[in-house]
Amino acid sequence: MGFGIVLYTECDVGAKRDSLAYKWRARQNVVFEHGYLIAKLSRARVAALVKGDVETPNDISGVVYIGMDAARKWHDEMDNELRQAGYQISAPENPLF
Repeated sequence: MGFGIVLYTECDVGAKRDSLAYKWRARQNVVFEHGYLIAKLSRARVAALVKGDVETPNDISGVVYIGMDAARKWHDEMDNELRQAGYQISAPENPLF
């Protein structure tokens, strides 16, 4: 069935109308594609990784955002998401990240 990974990075800035409080956010197409993947694969088969201080949408019900921390705890969280989706995960000999 597949699994989708969406990466939210500090690509754009945005603010509420009439506000000067700008925040980093992912590009609009990333948010759209995230929703599309959830519709196509289901929430259980899509993970959202967040790199940096990025504003995340709060209207995607039940979405868990995994922060890409320097301690690499996100690796374990990503492994757990994949295991829950039925994938077998083994520790890499030479991790890339």
